[in-house]
Amino acid sequence: MKILRGALIGVLVLTACEIVVGMLFPPKDLPAAPGDMLLWGVVSNLLWSTVIAWLALASRRHGAPLALTLIAVTLLANQVTSLLEAVFFHVLTVSVVLGIAPNVVLPQVVAAFAIVWAVGAWNVAARPRSAEPVPWGNLIARGVLVAAIYVVCYFAAGIFVFPFVRDFYMARSLPPGWLVAAVQFFVRGPLFAVAIAMLVWQMPTSRTQHAVAGSLLMCVIGGLAPLLVPNPLMPDAIRYAHMVEVVCSNLVFGGLAGWLLSPRGAILPAPAASLDVAGKELRA
Repeated sequence: MKILRGALIGVLVLTACEIVVGMLFPPKDLPAAPGDMLLWGVVSNLLWSTVIAWLALASRRHGAPLALTLIAVTLLANQVTSLLEAVFFHVLTVSVVLGIAPNVVLPQVVAAFAIVWAVGAWNVAARPRSAEPVPWGNLIARGVLVAAIYVVCYFAAGIFVFPFVRDFYMARSLPPGWLVAAVQFFVRGPLFAVAIAMLVWQMPTSRTQHAVAGSLLMCVIGGLAPLLVPNPLMPDAIRYAHMVEVVCSNLVFGGLAGWLLSPRGAILPAPAASLDVAGKELRA
């Protein structure tokens, strides 16, 4: 019921804020929006809100720190990395990105706070950690591995989808393959690793659920939800092809990344870990 309440409040707040912010900061230098954009936008917002509600309930933080964490994580998993790639592939210009930034950031900021309140995670005590944090050296090594895994998933999925999007991108001046790989490994991959690490570190639960959280973040927040919405920059056929590509590759990548970046000791289920911590306190 808490997830349902958070999802409903989230979709209402997010949709209303998108309309208001769109009126206050109308995007410039963009074609007219498709007619069915609002309907699919509501569906996308419902998916986004449902995942955020689940992540909020699974988190150990509460109140504003929790809302700010979810905002940072979702922006890194979607808007920041997606807009960077859009500029890199000459789909958008820097000036257009700066112009639409308020439209894609402000509504989600407000909605995240509303969802944290709606699920009852505002005025509650923070839960204790169920595992030790990962040492910095180990963490960096895992981050490099996660970035490498992202490159593999990115190109593996890209090979399958390229025949369907070749004509669309061949009309543009594409960067060389080595530069594409470098951007994925040194920029987007590390940003995704940071987002997933920020998420799983503050979830006192099992490593398996950390993998599920990583998959939901990357698959829904970073893939399905944004690509469901028609946009004036990408024909539907290209958007559908990318939807299949990104959802499948991000599902695998997010799960592997969530598992690899999970803190030490999180291999135990959350209840068992909690009992172990309580037992140690009683023995002390």
